[in-house]
Amino acid sequence: MKNTLKAPLIPKDLDNVNEIGQIAEDIKNAEISSVKVSNTSFDQAQLHEINIDQAVFENDDFSGHDMDFSSFSNVIFNSCNFSNTSFTNASIGRAEFNNCKLVGADFSLSGLISTKFDSCNLEFSNFNSAVFDPTLFLKCQMHSADFFASKSVKVLFDNCSLVQATLQIPLKDMDMSSNDISGIVISRDDLKGAIVSKTQAIDLVNLLGVKVKQD
Repeated sequence: MKNTLKAPLIPKDLDNVNEIGQIAEDIKNAEISSVKVSNTSFDQAQLHEINIDQAVFENDDFSGHDMDFSSFSNVIFNSCNFSNTSFTNASIGRAEFNNCKLVGADFSLSGLISTKFDSCNLEFSNFNSAVFDPTLFLKCQMHSADFFASKSVKVLFDNCSLVQATLQIPLKDMDMSSNDISGIVISRDDLKGAIVSKTQAIDLVNLLGVKVKQD
């Protein structure tokens, strides 16, 4: 699946921006493209229903914002803060989130196409009813993340901490052996056919109602 991810298409020459006013007078409903935005806080901006294409964001603060119904295409976010940010019903394609803070971020009902999360903190994040086509989570902290009623099996977890996460995703033929899945909440049907390590298998027998006798 890693090979099926399409990398963001970013122009070599981008306009450098470090103030909100340089992007648009009114961020809400704005069309933003071909820019590199660095070290900017969006705390007073309205970000609802924005459209961003071919852009790079570095060390920017979007925390607590409503970015619902927004569109992100060919975008790279490096070391940005999206804590408690809402992406509900957002469309995200050919996007990368690298070393970003996304604690409590809400991606419910969003569509994530060729999207990669690399070394991100996604603790308590919400992906309820999100669609993945495909999406890669690589080396991410995902304690108590919620994937309730998520759609499509085109999602891959690689070296992630999914401790106490809720996974309502069919894991058949999915290799979960590199992840920490201690205490995950998952149904027997969704767990069936998953590829796990021997140590994980011992932990997962509790979900099947099996008791392991100690020697």
